[in-house]
Amino acid sequence: MRKTWALGDIHANATALRAALAMLDESPADELVILGDLLTYGPDPAEVLDLVAERHARGAVLVLGNHDQLYQELLDGDTRYYDRLPAWIRASADFTLSRIDASVFSALRFVREHVVDGVLFAHANPWGDWRYLNTDSDHRDAARTMQQRWLKVGVFGHTHRARIVAMPSDERHDETVRWQSTGPRDVLLLNAGAVGQPRNRTATSTMLQLSADATTCHARLHTIHYDVSTHLQRLRELPLGADVIDRLGTFFEPRPAPARLDDRAGR
Repeated sequence: MRKTWALGDIHANATALRAALAMLDESPADELVILGDLLTYGPDPAEVLDLVAERHARGAVLVLGNHDQLYQELLDGDTRYYDRLPAWIRASADFTLSRIDASVFSALRFVREHVVDGVLFAHANPWGDWRYLNTDSDHRDAARTMQQRWLKVGVFGHTHRARIVAMPSDERHDETVRWQSTGPRDVLLLNAGAVGQPRNRTATSTMLQLSADATTCHARLHTIHYDVSTHLQRLRELPLGADVIDRLGTFFEPRPAPARLDDRAGR
C-alpha cells in the first residue's frame, strides 16, 4: 500500500509547520500531500511559503484551498471573494498580502484535487467547492459522490477538525483506523485536521498518516507538539487591531465538548 502524509490548513503558522515537518521526516512516506490553506490568520506568511515551496520542489503535492484561491484572486486584482469576508479576516488577509513575495506564491502549482491508487485528496470535499463536511447529512452526500466516482477513501481538511468517519454506518474513530471495504457502498472519510489553527475542542493541531489503496486503509492522526505560547506571542505582536488579535487567539483555547460533532466551521 502507498504510504502518505497529509497535512493542511497551515494558515501562516510556521512554528507548527516546522514541528510537523520534523515529525514526518522521522517517518518518511511515498508522498506528502498538502491539503491547502497555506496563509491567513498567522504571523509567518513568508516563512510558511518558503517552507512549502521547498517541499513542493521535492515533490509534495499542493491541493488548492479557499484561502489559496483568495490570494490568487487578490494578486490578479479580483476582490469579489475578499469583499464578502468578515472584517477580521480581511484585516488578516491585508497583513498577509503585505508580507508575501508574489513571485514565490505564484510559482506554486496547486491542483484542485489529487487522486492516487483510488484515494481522493481535496481541500474540502469530493465536489470541488468549499462546502464543509460537518453533519451526518454532509457525510452521506460525500459518500454518495465518492461511490459515483468509484472512490473508496477521501482525505480532506477545511473544517480544521480531525475526523475519521466510515460510511454508510457513520461509524466514528478517534485516532486510528484499520479499514477495509467489504461492499460497494463502503466509503472512508478522513479529515487531517489543521496544522496552524485547530478548531477542535482541545485546540490540538493534527496531521494524518495513512497507508492505503483502492479498498484498504490504515490511518492514524498525529498530534503536532509545538510551543503554542511562541505562536500566540507572535500573534500579539502583529500590527492588527486588538479585536482581531483576540479573535485569532481564541482558536488556541480548549473548549467544552459539543453535544454533537455537528457544529459549523468558520470561513
